[in-house]
Amino acid sequence: LSPLSQRQLRRAYFPLGHLTKQEVRAHAWGLDFGMATKKESQEICFVPQNDYREFIAERKGPTAPGKIISTTGEVLGEHGGALNYTLGQRRGLGIAAEQPYYVVRLDMARNVVVVGFQEVSYCEHFETKNLSWGGMDAVDEPFECLVQLRSRHKAVPATVTRIRGGAAVVLHEPQQAVTPGQWAVFYDVDGFVLASAIVRSYTLLAQHQSESTAAWVDQ
Repeated sequence: LSPLSQRQLRRAYFPLGHLTKQEVRAHAWGLDFGMATKKESQEICFVPQNDYREFIAERKGPTAPGKIISTTGEVLGEHGGALNYTLGQRRGLGIAAEQPYYVVRLDMARNVVVVGFQEVSYCEHFETKNLSWGGMDAVDEPFECLVQLRSRHKAVPATVTRIRGGAAVVLHEPQQAVTPGQWAVFYDVDGFVLASAIVRSYTLLAQHQSESTAAWVDQ
């Protein structure tokens, strides 16, 4: 709901908005036994058995294998298709190491998965696409807020600066798995939505200390 404008919200009605899930189930019990006992889903409802790999393969065909490389360009292994990985992923990489690797970048064009140790997996800066203004008017000057990046992500302090085509966001506390295509939602301290936008690109904390990601992939 974060992209909705105040004008749109004024026309919206949420008839169950004042009820908890337990209260809704209690009402459903008296109306429809099957619905009242239906198991809750936290995943995409139309993906059978939550098997995203199979769902994608059925529609795009088999994914091609490719290289898994480190942030210094060392080839560490092979993968069965970059589409099968997510930023921040730690499990299922099949790489033996003294400490776990994390997926830090996906180069879909080259079918390369870039991994690094935890200390290089954090992001301190990202840019977004166009802002959707919520509880505040559009401003050109930077503003302070709390930003939430996923449904279960704990909002963290950030500074947001409007730029051409979107916003530049500086995280006061570097975060893992800042993912292009996901929504970043900006709140005030009372939990009201100020603005929101889709993440366009991100900068890893380690990129200020070493070569760029483009250089990693080129190797």
